[in-house]
Amino acid sequence: MEINIKESKENPLVGRKEYFLEISHQKEATPSKEKIISKFSAENDEDPEKIELGSIQTGYGTGFSRVKLKVYDEKIREIEKEEDEGETNEEDKEE
Repeated sequence: MEINIKESKENPLVGRKEYFLEISHQKEATPSKEKIISKFSAENDEDPEKIELGSIQTGYGTGFSRVKLKVYDEKIREIEKEEDEGETNEEDKEE
């Protein structure tokens, strides 16, 4: 499996970098999300916990896939925790 970065852009409003990748996987099945994240993080010195894979598109019968990938400034789990802490329970509002 070989990963080529076709395009990258900063998105400071949401605190992330967005990558558009082309993955060559000749004579192999489409790689899993975990395998793509692992290889991308190793090659680009990124924390895998900050990476979210958006989509994988593979043409029928081809050994190439297009991938949308996002690398956040903060760990994704930390962002989700902050959002959960900000929410209040409906029952608590009524009391």
